[in-house]
Amino acid sequence: MLHGPCHQALGHRLSAMNPFLNSVVADPWDAREIDVPEINAEAFELCTRALARVGRTGHSEGVLLHGEPGSGKTHLLNRLRAHVKNQPRLHLFAAVRLQSSPHRFWRYLRACLIENFIKPDKAGKTQMERLIGVRLYRAFRRTRVADLDEYRGLLSSLALEAGLSSSLCRALELVVRRKYMLDAVSWLKGESLPESSLKRLDLAVELEADADPEDQAREFVLGFMRLAGPTVPVVLCFDQVESLQRYKKGDPESLYKFGQAVATLHDKTGNMLLVSCIQSLFLDVLKTAVMSPDYDRLSSRTTTMNPLNAEQALALASARVKAFHPGPRGRDPSFLEILRKEIPEYVGRKGEVARKVLLFCANLYESRQPDPPRPQAAKSTEEFLGEQKEVRIEKSIQTFSPGQTDEVLQTAVPVLLNALDERWTEEDEKRPRDVDILLNGPGRRIGISLCNHRNMVSLAGKLRRLLKLPPDSGLDQLILVRHSGLPITRGARRTREYLEELQGRRTALLQPDTETLAVLQALSSLFADAKSGDLARDGEILGDGSVREWLRRHMDPRLQDFMEEFTGPRIRTATGEEERILQDLLEFIHREKVAAASEAARSIGAAPEEVIKLLQGRPGRMVFLDGPPAVIYEYIPENVGIE
Repeated sequence: MLHGPCHQALGHRLSAMNPFLNSVVADPWDAREIDVPEINAEAFELCTRALARVGRTGHSEGVLLHGEPGSGKTHLLNRLRAHVKNQPRLHLFAAVRLQSSPHRFWRYLRACLIENFIKPDKAGKTQMERLIGVRLYRAFRRTRVADLDEYRGLLSSLALEAGLSSSLCRALELVVRRKYMLDAVSWLKGESLPESSLKRLDLAVELEADADPEDQAREFVLGFMRLAGPTVPVVLCFDQVESLQRYKKGDPESLYKFGQAVATLHDKTGNMLLVSCIQSLFLDVLKTAVMSPDYDRLSSRTTTMNPLNAEQALALASARVKAFHPGPRGRDPSFLEILRKEIPEYVGRKGEVARKVLLFCANLYESRQPDPPRPQAAKSTEEFLGEQKEVRIEKSIQTFSPGQTDEVLQTAVPVLLNALDERWTEEDEKRPRDVDILLNGPGRRIGISLCNHRNMVSLAGKLRRLLKLPPDSGLDQLILVRHSGLPITRGARRTREYLEELQGRRTALLQPDTETLAVLQALSSLFADAKSGDLARDGEILGDGSVREWLRRHMDPRLQDFMEEFTGPRIRTATGEEERILQDLLEFIHREKVAAASEAARSIGAAPEEVIKLLQGRPGRMVFLDGPPAVIYEYIPENVGIE
């Protein structure tokens, strides 16, 4: 007989035909997931009853779900999404994995909501399109509109009723009409757009001079909820709440901000069901960090997702087999009989979480094959984490865009620096304006300003304000960070002047490439999964401490160099002339892709030897091939997705 997840078969190389593989569900939008209604039925009914009350009373509610790692939180959210979709009247659904910085909560939430609302269903319709259609009908009893002018008029009236800006109204119109979709969706997500795109879309510059970007994002989210109005309930699910924490010893500030945000959503809307998912061991941590009134709002209804009993475990295993073999093989009495005999003994009286049940069944299935694989040694922690890192890097490179740079840097840099040296933490209070990350380390305070605007008007405004930082700001170093694929064009004269003046004051400019940022994103997601109990190797949960120890032993040299750019004793700053040449080269090569070094130098009005010297000292931004003739070309990481 086979007993427990630690039996000899744990190290087997499981067959690709095994119906019990892929037990970790990362996305509640995965419609292929097999649902077993008996599992977590009480938690599901709690959510559906709360949703019905929201629709009936016009008051938002909070539900807190907690359970052991692997207890099926994301499976439950998948079931809740299907329930929302099958309602007779329109409901909206969004799921957010909180892999973000507490200082970007509202901006991150804005982007995630838009990503959820523009996912097409089987009919090709998005939730956003259905929302606009329902709201127009309920406001004006119109299912058809005569022409574009009438449609715009109705949408403007609806936006006026909900207190929305004209720019939001215009962006919604473009998305529903599927015109200039990429730029319109980027604007809705809060990403910076160049002036040419804003002009084409007839949208205003996205950041006003005195507006705080978090305040703007909060108002956008609340405005969108007003657009949904009392007639369209919205289910918003927060998963991986634990990943908001930046430090090994805890991070009450991040959880405090989360509690405030959920309370704001609860109090400022009347149509939301707010579902938060955590590990049971995290319950007391959350209670301690969040203000009591805020905790009461996010947990007005609370329940535990219990381990599976023998009957539930058998139902899960049988459903997997039947879905994998829908014909007569799915009802193979011999294997089903084996399941009925082995599972109750494995689960026992205390029960077991779904993830471990599936792992047990996967090994049991392998052992019953005509030619089972030979037992192999289980992967070490180092091997497993190394493979996870590489898989995540490849995925990040394929999907990364410069618009993600701010989010990745603000989320990953404080976490990774603290993992490498716990003396480095992020200072949360009294951050100077336009300093996005304030690092506090051994005798030093480092300010980091994220400057990845594609809009030169907004970037110029930020640089101008940084020039006015008061002398008593207490910064030992100011560092600007801008993606290497975002050149500051020659036409942005004022922006270049401000940048040159800042560099004259010993301000450094770092320009990471996509590959470096993809590594940051991959490691950030690895830490988030570890903190949330979602990182498992053969059923064994690997926590935050394991990932920290592994990272210190296996730090990528390229990433090590980049991180030391922030904490090193002194950063070399480019001269104004060097920076002008570099920005001109980036603009030129982004346009031409490949050219002789002499041609590039002639185009930007620089000496060829100056161009070659600068490129040799700054690998990664462009590729330099020594000739003859010397050639430069745009650096694109292997496997990167090209839009």
